[in-house]
Amino acid sequence: MNFNNIAIIPARGVSKRIPKKNIKDFLGKPIIAYSIEIAISCKLFNKVIVSTDDQQIKKVDFVCCIYPTAPLIQKNDILKGYELIKNEKWNTVIAATHYTYPVHRSFIKFPDGGLKMLFPEHFNSRSQDLPKVYHDAGQFFWAKPKKWQNPTKGFDQYNTIVEIPANRVQDIDTYEDWKKAELIYKTIYDNEH
Repeated sequence: MNFNNIAIIPARGVSKRIPKKNIKDFLGKPIIAYSIEIAISCKLFNKVIVSTDDQQIKKVDFVCCIYPTAPLIQKNDILKGYELIKNEKWNTVIAATHYTYPVHRSFIKFPDGGLKMLFPEHFNSRSQDLPKVYHDAGQFFWAKPKKWQNPTKGFDQYNTIVEIPANRVQDIDTYEDWKKAELIYKTIYDNEH
């Protein structure tokens, strides 16, 4: 069955921490080029729209939002998400990864230097006994048009994930993040050759 799908890459022009982040050179080409190229290579989309609030969203079967600063995104992950969103059960499918250390053992530091556990009930819990906790991988998400028109928090029984390995996820908010992403990219793609 052929679907009428679009990919949206929301490339805002302003970034406070990394000026012109979406068009900044990432290993030889603008970082947004990676998201555009992956979207096109999937061959799932009738249109790939960069930074728009196009009214055609109402007419499509499924919409995939691909983040403009996601050079570690892989085509197979988008395809997995597409297979899941076609299932009537799911309204949204997001790329997510697990925290590499149990968040249940996390704590905060007060301005005066004092500490407080966020989950004190797990002070004596063994790491292997704690549940796996996930976070958005910052790469893409699929949604049915009704979710775009009436967005909710996105965390309920009608939403699921494509799990991305933690070693392929790097949020890019600072120059340090940028350098880490370049190292990860080089590691992944240098090993493939």
